[in-house]
Amino acid sequence: MGLADDFRALSSDDLAKLLTARPELAEPPPATMTDLANRASAPYSVARCVNALNRFSMQVLHGVLLLEGHASAQRLIELSQESIDDKPILDELYRLRTLGLVTVHHDLWRLPAGVNRMLGRPFGLGETLEHSFDRHGPADLRVIAENLGLEPVVGKVGLIRMIASHLRDPLAVNKLFERLPKQTVELLSAAVNNGSSVLSVPGLMQRMRVPLEAAQLLSHGLIVPLDWDQAEIPREISLQLLNGKPIARFYASPSPVLGGGQRHYDERVSPANLVDHVSRLLYRFLEQPAALLKSGGIGVTVMKLLAKELGLDVRLATRVVCLAGMAKLVAVDLAQSEATLTPKAHDWLTLDGPSQWIALIEGWRTATFELGPYLTEENAVAPLRVDGMHHDAPWRRARLLSALDRAEYEGPVHLQSLVDHMLWEGEARWVGIDSEPSTTVSNLLGDIHVLGLMKDEQLTPACRAVLAGDAIRVRQLVAPEFPSATDRFTVQGDLTAIAPGELRADVASELGVLADVESRGGATMLRFSDSSLQRAMDRGRSPEAILDFLERHASPSVPPTLKVLISDVGRRHGRLRTGKAVSYLRADDPAVLAGAVSSRKLAKARLRLLAPTVAVSDLEPAKLLKALRDAGFAPMPEDGGGNVIASVADPATRRVFARETADRFVFEAERAWSTGLAGADIASLQPSTPVRKLADRLRAGRA
Repeated sequence: MGLADDFRALSSDDLAKLLTARPELAEPPPATMTDLANRASAPYSVARCVNALNRFSMQVLHGVLLLEGHASAQRLIELSQESIDDKPILDELYRLRTLGLVTVHHDLWRLPAGVNRMLGRPFGLGETLEHSFDRHGPADLRVIAENLGLEPVVGKVGLIRMIASHLRDPLAVNKLFERLPKQTVELLSAAVNNGSSVLSVPGLMQRMRVPLEAAQLLSHGLIVPLDWDQAEIPREISLQLLNGKPIARFYASPSPVLGGGQRHYDERVSPANLVDHVSRLLYRFLEQPAALLKSGGIGVTVMKLLAKELGLDVRLATRVVCLAGMAKLVAVDLAQSEATLTPKAHDWLTLDGPSQWIALIEGWRTATFELGPYLTEENAVAPLRVDGMHHDAPWRRARLLSALDRAEYEGPVHLQSLVDHMLWEGEARWVGIDSEPSTTVSNLLGDIHVLGLMKDEQLTPACRAVLAGDAIRVRQLVAPEFPSATDRFTVQGDLTAIAPGELRADVASELGVLADVESRGGATMLRFSDSSLQRAMDRGRSPEAILDFLERHASPSVPPTLKVLISDVGRRHGRLRTGKAVSYLRADDPAVLAGAVSSRKLAKARLRLLAPTVAVSDLEPAKLLKALRDAGFAPMPEDGGGNVIASVADPATRRVFARETADRFVFEAERAWSTGLAGADIASLQPSTPVRKLADRLRAGRA
């Protein structure tokens, strides 16, 4: 019975749940059940579904694969060394059937061909006897047959069938174990009991100085050469040594998350503090975008400067930059090689505090890159580089938050118990990553603390409301975390400013440009200096604008010492000027040059007088030359030494290399299939109306 026939046997409700759990099967709508079955068997679709399964689901699938079309609930139970009720097994089989991963016919369960290819070897056991002996030549097979006491036959196929049939008999294998030395059998048993199907055999391929025990196993067909120094134990031999029970027990439920662990994070960042950090970062990028490395991302030197300006340690500043990138508030301008703001950031700055925090949380939950690679001390990835992208990242965050939401523990969470719990949730998505699962889980716990989602080692009520999708409740719970910000601060005669409580983000950002932060705590202390005021004026602040800002926000007034310092720095600032010009125009007669500058025909040349006999233009020399001639003047070009050039290339044929300004590049990646539906309770799925209609049409043959 094929997969298409099994889909035809599904109820309309189960078919709708299949299309909901595996949405790639429904878009575009399949025309027939055969079309649906072909899609469900495609390697990409099967891999995406299987990788989302939990450990129990994988055990059941491997059990069905091992039994090769003769699987029933009772026979699956017999594969475990510990007994289990058949109800969880049956429930899981029907759940996997609804996902299109198994089929049933006359109460026997089978795997579709696509799933069979995806799983490979059941429970990590070796190849079957027939496949294993196919690696041998006829001469080696005849030696094995003679050692087993069998009468050799003609032909390789006949030899393989005869030896495999003999070794598949438990009585024959037991008699063989009794004849072999005890050390030889113990070597084989130790490997199998340790969950390995591979033995290390030095000198295997050269057949020289092979250990005696390994040589005896090879000569009797109990192990088969795999590569230069490894041999594999055939599947039936491993099962014989395990008494036909390849697993210790079925893990029908995850291990509990325990408390009593070590405190990994001494303090959490409150929602208000996080929003304040991100706001000041955005105002900093608004004033001065951050330069990027040639390889992409923000370098260590720039990152340390940003951390100093924000008053944070480098690790926390890195998290703040990455969180702003996850929320798509910070973008990378490839043309200018700098990190700057996106249009979304300008809208974000106008929102109230709770809305800003919610936007950061949603950005973190859905982003397809993780913070871990940016935080490691060795071989760290530069912030805003795409090296840390993992399409399973949203799935991992969702599963970790869900596990912490369900768990009941006291004190700090025990990290290893949480890791074990998460590996049960979907081992393939935790093991197949760059770092160890424990490191990934630890980094995600750090994210949760920095985002203000945990307090006293438990998820906050606001976080639980986020998981429940109750936006109104989230705002109600997090609003008290955002005290009303003030726009007043105190400036003292010693050129220091004290900002008590929470300053308004725009005021804090501007004050951070004018002065350097000296300390933070209940109040922030800043100091005005020549260098800080020079920095502000470099960013375009005039002495008058600085004084106006201080007089509007300083309490009670601006001290005279600070006014004198601002005036003195302003007097020295800007005495020398630099600018940009592409070409120049000069004349010995000032009247001739003045006529060219004031000519309406040369308005597009944007000529500016620097001296009575020198003007500059933004046009290239060839274009300026052509514009002057078109306006009725008779200019001549000259080289850098002032020498007249007798002839020039035709401007129309000159190739000009001009940099085009690229659009702002914002990190956009395909959103991962992160809902975990393939590992969810199928009974809880609620298919939408269009999906139900599609299921009805497929069953009626009218899709």
